[in-house]
Amino acid sequence: MRQREERFPRKVQALDELPGPVADAVLSQQPAESIRLIIVIPPGAYPVRRSIWGFELPFGWRRTPERTLVFGPDRFTLVEVAGGEPAAPVTVPLAALLELYHFQVLLYSWLELRWSEAGEVRAVRAEYNSVGTPLLWQGLSAIRDSFARQPLRGPAVRPEDLAEFPFKFRSYTHASLMDGEPLAGAVFQPAIRPSGKRWARYVSPNRAIALTDRNLFLVEDQRHRLRWGDRGDADYAVIQRFFPLDRLQSAELVPGPDYDELALRLEQGGAIHEVRIPLEAPQAQRVRELLHGQP
Repeated sequence: MRQREERFPRKVQALDELPGPVADAVLSQQPAESIRLIIVIPPGAYPVRRSIWGFELPFGWRRTPERTLVFGPDRFTLVEVAGGEPAAPVTVPLAALLELYHFQVLLYSWLELRWSEAGEVRAVRAEYNSVGTPLLWQGLSAIRDSFARQPLRGPAVRPEDLAEFPFKFRSYTHASLMDGEPLAGAVFQPAIRPSGKRWARYVSPNRAIALTDRNLFLVEDQRHRLRWGDRGDADYAVIQRFFPLDRLQSAELVPGPDYDELALRLEQGGAIHEVRIPLEAPQAQRVRELLHGQP
C-alpha cells in the first residue's frame, strides 16, 4: 500500500524524534534543555504566481524543502532538508528581531522573521499549509513572549470598544493577542483609493493599527489590488505584522497633500527597518492619540 504523503505541519516532542543530522544541526545552535517547541513542516508544492493587471495567475509549480522550526527562549532556528541532507541552520537571536510577518490566504500561509545581523536587515521565511496555523501560532506567541513589556497609559480596551471595526478586522485584532495581553487601543483605516484613476492600484489596503504592552501590530488585507468596485472590501487574505516596542525608535506622522503617513523606524544592532503606513486625516489623529497620548 502506498504511503500517504505528509502535508501538514506537526509538533515534535523531542529531538530524538528528528533524523540524526537534523538534530545535530539544531544542537549546534541551541541546547536541548532550552527548547520550547519543535515544528516540522513537510515539503510542499505551491503555484508560481504572477501578478498581471492586478490579478494573480498561476504559472507552474514550485516545491519547498522540509523545514524544521525550533523555538527557544532567546533564539529561533530553522533547518532546511533538501536531498536528504540538512543545509546550514539559520538562527535568529530574538533580541535582534525587528518584525514578525504572518501571511495567510485560504490553505497557503507563511511566517517570516526579519532581524538585524551585521548591520543589515535579514529575513527568513517558512511556508506551510494553513491547517497548521494554530500550531505555528504557538511558535509565534513563544517569540512574542520574549518582547519587553511597557506599562499602558490607560485602561485596556474591551472587545466591545472595537464594535465599529469590520468583522474581519475586529476578529483578527483580538485573535492577534496572546493570552492575557492587554490591548491599549486600535484604529481601523479603510482602503485608500487613488483619486481620479480607475485602473490604478490602491494606495493602501484595509488595515487595523493596534498597540499592546509588548508590540505595535498591523492587520491588513493584501496590498497589490487594482481599484475595481468593492475589491478593497473583499479579500480572503490576512496579513499580521508585529513590531517589538523596545526596538521602535520613532513613530512619526508625516503630512501629505492627499493623506498622511505613519513612519515607523525600528533600529537594532546598527540595522534600520522602516515601515510607512498611509492614513487619512481622521485616522491619523486617532493614531497620534494612541501612540503619543496627544490629540
